Amino acid sequence: MDPLTAVLIGLGLAGSAGLNAYVPFLVVGLLGRFDVLHLTSPYDGLSSLPVPASLGLVVVVIVAALLARRWWRRRPRTSRATAAV
Repeated sequence: MDPLTAVLIGLGLAGSAGLNAYVPFLVVGLLGRFDVLHLTSPYDGLSSLPVPASLGLVVVVIVAALLARRWWRRRPRTSRATAAV
């Protein structure tokens, strides 16, 4: 595969998910892992176990961070400037 084709494939995969380029790689890796998609030489490493596992871990961490941020914004705030009685 020539470098221009590799760059265009990478841009296509990244563009399909916006800036979150891990999502298409996760989907392609899982499809290759479960033999739904046959991956050839430069991309057959995506279907090995460590790649989908680590990308799945990235998805879990990002979702947890988003949920934690949402919880942090909605938590009740207490005022420290209360008068002592």
